[in-house]
Amino acid sequence: MNKFVVVIILLFACNAFAQEGYMGKEFWLTFPQNAKSGENSATLDFRILITSDKDVKGVIEEPHVKKTTPFSIMSGMKGSYYIHNVDTLNQIIENGVSDKAIHIKSDNPISVVVLSHRKASTDSYM
Repeated sequence: MNKFVVVIILLFACNAFAQEGYMGKEFWLTFPQNAKSGENSATLDFRILITSDKDVKGVIEEPHVKKTTPFSIMSGMKGSYYIHNVDTLNQIIENGVSDKAIHIKSDNPISVVVLSHRKASTDSYM
């Protein structure tokens, strides 16, 4: 993925600290279907970017693929962040109840940016 896009998103996330409306210690998030029409053969890339102004230890749980990943951020390093590559099997395509939500828990407040990238379509949210 283009490093420029990642840098722009991280700058966006760092600015969220001033607002404090995007920070928390627990998040549930999903990856809705990305660019279904004409893009089925394009590589799909899901990432979670986490940043904080405090030292943080936490965990990212992906129940659908039975994966748990611990993470940490050291606040002493300006611009510190953690990037987690999410298994694309977590993409929500079907209707109804699903176990494809991602659960993030941390011991201090964090900001989370979600990025869903495919050749002709990039979606993100905070």
